[in-house]
Amino acid sequence: CTSADFNTRKGLTGLGGAPFTSPAALFYCYDGGAVCAKEVLRLFGRPVLLNELRGEYGFSPDGALMQERFGDADLGGQRSSKEFAGATATTR
Repeated sequence: CTSADFNTRKGLTGLGGAPFTSPAALFYCYDGGAVCAKEVLRLFGRPVLLNELRGEYGFSPDGALMQERFGDADLGGQRSSKEFAGATATTR
């Protein structure tokens, strides 16, 4: 978890900012236009929570930017959480 943005936002979902919780790891899988991001959070220093975001990704015409749009997520053990309103991330 070395990304400055990742640490500032307290993880991918921001749930790493909850009391006694911190981001531990982030895993990505890209397959045919689909993206799956898995976020592991520590609770009292132990990796215990897994959040999974699912969506799609694409590149700008010049290939300089990649955008991920997540429309579905499992948060805190709840499948396809209704609390998740979507997320977009753009990287250079």
